[in-house]
Amino acid sequence: MTDEMEEEENRLRETIWKDIKWLKSSHGSNGTTKSKLRPRTIKYLETLRMYLQCRECMNAKYMQVDEFQTIAKFSIEQELCIERKNQQVSPQDGNHPVSTLEELYAAANLALPVFKQTIQRLVQRVCKECGGGDAVEIVIPPIKARYRAQEKARNDYSQRDPGPAISWLYDMVRGSIKFTSANQIEKCLEILQKKNNDDTIRIVKAKNRFRNPTLTGYRDLNICIQIVVNNESSMMKHICEIQIHHKEIKQLDEELHSHQYYEYFRSYFAGGNDSLKDRLEDLKLIAGGGGGGMTTTTTDSSALIRLLEEGFDRDVLINLPLHSYVLQEARLDLLASYFCHDLGEYKVALQLYIKLLEVRLIRSGPRHTSVRTMYNHIANIFRDQGNDDAAMTLYRRCLGMEQKLLGTEQHTNIATTYKNMAHVHYHRGELEKALQLYEKCLEIRIKAFGEEHYDVSTALHYIATVQRSQGRYQDAMVLYKRVLSVELNSVGPDHYDIARTYFGMAHAMQGLGKLDAAIELFSKCLEIRQRAFGEDHILVAYAYHAMAVVLKDLGNLERATVMYKNYQEVRKKTLEKDGSVATNDAHDGSDDVLHIVHLKDTTI
Repeated sequence: MTDEMEEEENRLRETIWKDIKWLKSSHGSNGTTKSKLRPRTIKYLETLRMYLQCRECMNAKYMQVDEFQTIAKFSIEQELCIERKNQQVSPQDGNHPVSTLEELYAAANLALPVFKQTIQRLVQRVCKECGGGDAVEIVIPPIKARYRAQEKARNDYSQRDPGPAISWLYDMVRGSIKFTSANQIEKCLEILQKKNNDDTIRIVKAKNRFRNPTLTGYRDLNICIQIVVNNESSMMKHICEIQIHHKEIKQLDEELHSHQYYEYFRSYFAGGNDSLKDRLEDLKLIAGGGGGGMTTTTTDSSALIRLLEEGFDRDVLINLPLHSYVLQEARLDLLASYFCHDLGEYKVALQLYIKLLEVRLIRSGPRHTSVRTMYNHIANIFRDQGNDDAAMTLYRRCLGMEQKLLGTEQHTNIATTYKNMAHVHYHRGELEKALQLYEKCLEIRIKAFGEEHYDVSTALHYIATVQRSQGRYQDAMVLYKRVLSVELNSVGPDHYDIARTYFGMAHAMQGLGKLDAAIELFSKCLEIRQRAFGEDHILVAYAYHAMAVVLKDLGNLERATVMYKNYQEVRKKTLEKDGSVATNDAHDGSDDVLHIVHLKDTTI
């Protein structure tokens, strides 16, 4: 490093230290105690403790009943082949896929007694070889209810080719077996996998959740088998579902009420099971310790609180060996993210990010990208709290560092900072300034990623939203349609970002006076948000409100009243769960549907 470069780096370091000093003096705190956190947050942390404890108990129980993990090691994993031989077939000829729900139910009714006999013979054979037959339980419930079958076909298989969707329902006929030993389960798997000379049983799909347990740590086997059913006029094959449990694990699962933890955390985290699994693994990392004298136990009711009060000491972090430091830094970063984005505890998150900025400056130096990332995180918190001036100060500082250190105006990090600065201008109502910065962001992203990239569609969405706010509804619709096309190809039709685009398009249609089209788009938005977030979410409330306004304008006061009451109920539940009113919540204050007005659109 030349003397000139070293001098410049020292100046940059000095500037960052001044910012840290300012942040600590005006926004820092001497400590974070449990009493300062909202009741909702305390419940979150306590539920997290119980969830982690539940996983530990489930893991310990499995090791107790299957010491050598023979079931987990058993090779039965089988992915479904999407082909016609694996569809449910019509009982009429036994060859063609069922085409109606009535045909599926007719086939299921024929298969049910055969399935019962198959399961009973299977258990008898297992117990003959392993013993313990008296304690094994078989449960065969009634055929799946019609409304649930229709719902599952629509939600899970409507896009599957070849169709129809109902031909892929394997759990119309289903049953469970609770074995009392690992030996019994292993023997059952051996029998199921043996090639039968008469081809009466064929495994179509299998999930070994002893190897890959559920999010709560529960372990079982889910196996779909095809059985032969001799009809009066012909022979058909039908696919049924077997769940194989270990009795002690099932009993512990019921005692711990493990599913309630899954449902609780699903209400916080959007996305499917894979997304939820990733988030819960992050939470386990945060609470699970990792060296440097700051380990916490997952069974301690104040584990994360102690991380805030006692852990992550600056001097300890600075002097940790590299591998320990990387782990602790990751935990601190994740912890700050959760307090910010999932719990809305902005003051706590701000303190953590300030500490992380200080540590990264010392460990990595002022030129490191992680330092600029912290500036953006801290500025984002200020923006979310309505402190636009502080946010813009930090965004500009970050932009200046990026322009100097990256050596180009066309870097994607600079695009992100332009976007963040534009958000502030948008919230201030400075639409032209916002538009200019969003367009700069778009230009960089197109050069970096091409026209069809998801990040490009996001920038287009921001521009469309500004145009809509300016009353340029036709221009906005052109961009929203481009955004929708990219999003559908990138994330599929059920992603919550698609709902955001439908919401924007609906507002544009509303501005154009095309109210029927607006209602249709708001309805699509509502449906996706309900699936993604559940009913009690503020974004669901906003969709209800938007529909109420349009229905009122259409003169449909009856439906408008229903939608508005839904909005009020969901909003109330959301705020009660949250424990406080969000700063950007825009309730219109009216209890009469005739006097409702458009909510101030503060979202981008």
